[in-house]
Amino acid sequence: MRTCSAVLGVALALTGCSSTVPGTATPGGALLVLADDVDLGIAYTGGGGRLEQVALDSSDSPVLLSSTEFVAQAGITRGTDVSTSVPVAALAEGSPVTAMAVAPNDTVVMVGNAGVQNRPSVIRVSPDGTERSYPLALPDVVDPIRVTSSLGNVGTAFSPHASLVVLTDVPTDDSQGFPVDLGKLQVAVVDTTTGAATEVVEVQLADPSADVPGQDPLVRVEDVVMGPDGGVLVAVGLAGQDSRLLRFDASLNGVSDVPYARPADDVGTFLALDDEGTAYLTQTADGVQLLRFAADATEPEVVATLAEDSTVVRGLAVDPSGTWGYVTALTDTELGQTVTAVDLATGVQAPRTSLCDEGFAGPPLLGRSGETLLVSAQCSDVSTNQEHLYVLRAA
Repeated sequence: MRTCSAVLGVALALTGCSSTVPGTATPGGALLVLADDVDLGIAYTGGGGRLEQVALDSSDSPVLLSSTEFVAQAGITRGTDVSTSVPVAALAEGSPVTAMAVAPNDTVVMVGNAGVQNRPSVIRVSPDGTERSYPLALPDVVDPIRVTSSLGNVGTAFSPHASLVVLTDVPTDDSQGFPVDLGKLQVAVVDTTTGAATEVVEVQLADPSADVPGQDPLVRVEDVVMGPDGGVLVAVGLAGQDSRLLRFDASLNGVSDVPYARPADDVGTFLALDDEGTAYLTQTADGVQLLRFAADATEPEVVATLAEDSTVVRGLAVDPSGTWGYVTALTDTELGQTVTAVDLATGVQAPRTSLCDEGFAGPPLLGRSGETLLVSAQCSDVSTNQEHLYVLRAA
């Protein structure tokens, strides 16, 4: 692993830890020039700590949820110096946080378990450190434990201003002494200022059948996204069938149901949405493709083929104007973990920017200014997985 210690404001020329492909130029406007590579000093291997969640605040500065010891109370860092992390007292110790976002007033909003009773809750932490916890108030048909933990087929997404969060689940029935896959998708929209569900819908997508270990589930949530108008899109996989992109309005009324080819793996599908309601989705059925679903589409359009090799997609972001799409991925080349930009009008791909040689990159995060792209990654060598933050900007 190339080791690097850098602070915000140190340019790529000084760090020498990441680069674009030699001999290529970064197109104007694309956020692919590495401005900062920050080693957070958190080594996941050996119980040295963990980076749970990453977000950007209103000024495009990183906000981190992390711990310095594997079972320590998680804390919030505003910036990149994790030694200044402030523990979140409301969080249940050692319990993971399902999702985190930052509101326009820089309040951190999380979905996770709160208190000694581990109650699924919305936890809010204001810039002055004030904490508020709101237990999830969901209809009886929706299990709050499943929709906020790995027990359920969890897909979670915040609205752009973090005032709402959408929770999804694929429920099972254990009343007969063995699990029955109900073939349903549950979608709940929750007000993050109260914890109460504002809208809930249940969609039957397949006939119920016994949940058999080793077999594909009847329904699998591949990804979910919420638009600025409160509309929700859910990409679902169906056993033995094409996958489907389900679009709901803000009241969770069904708007459209568009099929797309079943992915070749369970981890390469990511959704993003621009301000016009056009959805973009990474697809692994035929190489790695970026698909576009216009708001009124009945079938997807291929924007670009991202790779024909064993590239593993780690995340997707699209700028609000629908100009650039950003994809993080692990390639089978010397580039290792990478981020690339796709011109969404033409499908032309910018040269990949290489991050660390080996490890696991997170999804790309776009700042509200449109001028910052943030990628977190566990960068590996023979003995450690060191947490890094990469900040990219335009040339």
